[in-house]
Amino acid sequence: LTEEEIRAIYVVRANLEGLAGQLFAQNASKEDVKALLDIQKRLESEYRHGDVNSREKIKAEFYATLMDGAKNDVLREILRTIHARIAIFRRYAFIDSARIDLSMQELNSIIDAAARDRNAKAAWAACEKHIDLAGDLAIIEYGRRIGAIDRADA
Repeated sequence: LTEEEIRAIYVVRANLEGLAGQLFAQNASKEDVKALLDIQKRLESEYRHGDVNSREKIKAEFYATLMDGAKNDVLREILRTIHARIAIFRRYAFIDSARIDLSMQELNSIIDAAARDRNAKAAWAACEKHIDLAGDLAIIEYGRRIGAIDRADA
């Protein structure tokens, strides 16, 4: 992928995930809200202090729960396709310790807006910000790896 292609994917992803946050705030049942709040309680141990595998697992649970509450299977399928396409970039966020702290703040903001406050506009904005920053990280990390390959070939 080129930097331009990565940016294009993340622009679409930010909007779709913003929509997911909005729809969760609007449509989630009491059980969906409880499930997302339960994930929030686990983030400290399984995400911040976890390893790459536990981070990946709880982040997958976070997205599945967000989509359950959004109640939109078309959106779920489109996001599943995008997540599969950018799996390597998503994994970068589970390795970078500085990104983990920032991601924790972002995830808490999403959960607070969508589940606690049920504020659709704030949930959209929190999701969009999270993905905008993830896109920046993807481009930085992709550039590092391409640079390392270029140096190794030289």
